[in-house]
Amino acid sequence: MTIPDTRHHDPMDVSLHRSEPASDAFLAVLADLADAIDADWRGATIGIDPEHVHDLRVALRRTRSVIGQANGVLPDSTRTRFRSDFSWLAAATGPTRDLDVIAFGWSDFVSGLRPQRRAAATHVLAHIERRRDAARAEMVATLESARAAEVLSAWRQALAEVPSTQPAHADRPIGRHVAKRFEQAHAQVLRAGRGIDGESGAEALHDLRKDAKKLRYLVECFGSLMPRKARSAYLSQLKGLQDNLGEHQDARVHLDLLDDIATELAGESAPPDALVALGQLIERLERIGEQTRTEFGERFEVFDSKRTERLVDAISRSLRRH
Repeated sequence: MTIPDTRHHDPMDVSLHRSEPASDAFLAVLADLADAIDADWRGATIGIDPEHVHDLRVALRRTRSVIGQANGVLPDSTRTRFRSDFSWLAAATGPTRDLDVIAFGWSDFVSGLRPQRRAAATHVLAHIERRRDAARAEMVATLESARAAEVLSAWRQALAEVPSTQPAHADRPIGRHVAKRFEQAHAQVLRAGRGIDGESGAEALHDLRKDAKKLRYLVECFGSLMPRKARSAYLSQLKGLQDNLGEHQDARVHLDLLDDIATELAGESAPPDALVALGQLIERLERIGEQTRTEFGERFEVFDSKRTERLVDAISRSLRRH
């Protein structure tokens, strides 16, 4: 259950050439992401459209991920400081986004219940909305804080300054740099996925999901360097795996939320119908979690295939061409 993705910002709109210096390319990508952050910052604090929180969260996480790929390209001090800062800001948006997903998708979430149960489930929704209001207030306080303003100002300054001493790979052609990072990130997803079996816990799938996100952000943010057809086909393969992992993680997050609310409702002596409805919603999430876990092997097998291997080869060869 997800809010439809209506993002307008596309990092692949940044025009790059594989022979340009890596430092120039990274700065162009990061400046574009800084514009995306600015575009959704105000909308996220006002709260008119929950998609602003989603878009801001994605821009912050993409920024942190791209900084992580700039080893030897950007100064270490810059990378260390701002990876931490953007992690802090992204974390501030997480609870609000998780609660937005379930609150704004509520009608679909309860659609399988009988009308009487759906009406009773409004007791559950009221708890979710109170939590969302509290999470939003905390998020807004963080986004409007002096520390957040200082981070964004310092980041813009860091992007505009030329380091007195260039890092070792600053002048390296961006195509070769991205090729190496792409191959490493793809290999990491394969290693992690191949290590998951029927005995693996949910954390293993969550870790794989994080690896897959880093890989996707790399391909998206430096996508203009890659052949369009191979890039699109590769992202399609990766998205199939990510959809499965995302559904599994959403089910876990929402189960934890409903378990907490069950405790609250029990303490309030809630109507029996509300508790029954809550129990049915929990059972549904448990089924989704089990189903996505069962489907994981098939989804990963599609990604870990000869077809994907050929796409990786095509992208890497193109990136490394002089």
